[in-house]
Amino acid sequence: MIKNTYTTMKGFTLIETLAAIAVILIVTVGALTLAQRSLSAATFAKDQTTAFYLAQDATESIKNIRDTNIRDNNPGGWLNGLSGTCTGGNKCTIDTSKTDTISNIVKTCTGSCAPLRYNPTTNQYGHTSSWQESKFTREVAINVLNPAREIAVSVTIRWKSGVLGREFTIRQNLYDIF
Repeated sequence: MIKNTYTTMKGFTLIETLAAIAVILIVTVGALTLAQRSLSAATFAKDQTTAFYLAQDATESIKNIRDTNIRDNNPGGWLNGLSGTCTGGNKCTIDTSKTDTISNIVKTCTGSCAPLRYNPTTNQYGHTSSWQESKFTREVAINVLNPAREIAVSVTIRWKSGVLGREFTIRQNLYDIF
């Protein structure tokens, strides 16, 4: 009888070790990719929500200007401060952080509109020069459908998310309510 002099080896072979490392890498890379995409989606959702509120804010400001003009029987009519500035193909910006005169709130954009600025203390967006520049740009256009009765307001918010340019537009028709 021949005696087996080979003893069984315990442990992993090189191929088994490489296979285990490959599996661990695949699982780790998959989890990190999922986490990165989740963070990107959350950031996009946050930016899109901010863009929606910035657009709605400008629309509400325009409604307020209209209502104030109507309430005060403004001799310039219900579009006073808006017609000419934001109409006739002109784009304008609305600074909702200001509450004084219409000429300080509504400004015509020459070329492209300036980015909104952000005040981290009050969480407000506007065009105050001492505030930090934000990634958002707000552009308002008003199309006069019937000068005596109806306008179409279009507010577009633009921002960059990484290298991608994003855009959100809200449109609303407003009427002379009296």
